[in-house]
Amino acid sequence: MSEHRVQIFVSSPSDVDHERALVKDIIEGLAQEYLPYFKLQAVLWEEEALSAAQSFQAGLLRPAECDIVLVMLWTRLGTPLADDPYGGMTGTEWEFVDAVEGSARQGSPEVLVYKKTTPRLVDITNAEATREALEDRGRLEAFFRTHFFNPDGSFRRAFRQFDSDRTLRELVEGQLRKLLNRRISAERGVLAAASDWRDSPFRAQGPYELGDEPVFVGRETETRELVSRLDALKGGGRGLVLITGPSGVGKSSLIRAGLLPRLARPFLFAGVSGCRWCLIDSAALGSDRDPLETLALSLMAPGVLGPYLAGFGLDTQGLARILEGEPQVAAEQVCAALAQGGATSGALGGADGRVQLALIIDSLDGLFSESALTAPATQRFA
Repeated sequence: MSEHRVQIFVSSPSDVDHERALVKDIIEGLAQEYLPYFKLQAVLWEEEALSAAQSFQAGLLRPAECDIVLVMLWTRLGTPLADDPYGGMTGTEWEFVDAVEGSARQGSPEVLVYKKTTPRLVDITNAEATREALEDRGRLEAFFRTHFFNPDGSFRRAFRQFDSDRTLRELVEGQLRKLLNRRISAERGVLAAASDWRDSPFRAQGPYELGDEPVFVGRETETRELVSRLDALKGGGRGLVLITGPSGVGKSSLIRAGLLPRLARPFLFAGVSGCRWCLIDSAALGSDRDPLETLALSLMAPGVLGPYLAGFGLDTQGLARILEGEPQVAAEQVCAALAQGGATSGALGGADGRVQLALIIDSLDGLFSESALTAPATQRFA
């Protein structure tokens, strides 16, 4: 997938500063998750180097030049700008208008609008503050009547309402995910069309594989959930994720063409600079080979931990014996090899993050075959 940025312009008046910080946090979290696909960037005026020689809006990237514009409103639209060139609109109002006009003209940006519905307290003993609050409220209502409703009261444009931080987080994160996943699917389609792909995108006789990622679409939600569950297990201990479902629903494809391409990306998980994995095929587990020997053979592969385990004087048979007789020692050897592999690989290890190992068994059926259940080593392995 090509390297590019997706810029999200965040527009809001000062009465939703708290929500603005929350949205920034959401975008930064999504930026880590979607790093394998594109760089996600929040455009916020408070983080830009704005010159006193021009207005805030003139110094910022225009909303129409961004990919997504997110607007939050509560009780006010903000402070009016100069008549030239802003026509006396407030900053938030102008940013919204610029975004929707750009969308109508060029098909982007996507514009998301959120309105806070909780009451705002006003000190009625302060006549000036009360007057300003009422004027702000009137301007805001006029803005919504003009831009979001037709003269007959029907909806002209969509907006969402929220009454808590939790609701806002769910709305923003959910809608941004849908827009970003849509971009991923669209770009995959372009890449597949532009490539030398000659095979059918359908796999009637077997699962999708790692190289099928460009045409493996429609499982973004499941893949994201799988990555999220692995993220919760990324600590120093052991963890298990079990994927279950009827035969033929696509469990193997989800792992091979959905998960594995993501594990190949650095910093998919916070604090984890890279991931090594070994995939044990169910056919190997169902064969006459002992499962521990199969595990040892997988770990000794050159692209997994083979060179580092060999440096400890181990080969496949030696590792298999330790796995059976002294599993704790074997685990320590694997961890040491993993640490050495991370330290010697600039793309994976180093001070910026650790490397973790994913052991994938696809599927578990081979462990419970009649021949497997008669083997004591297999029972211990299971």
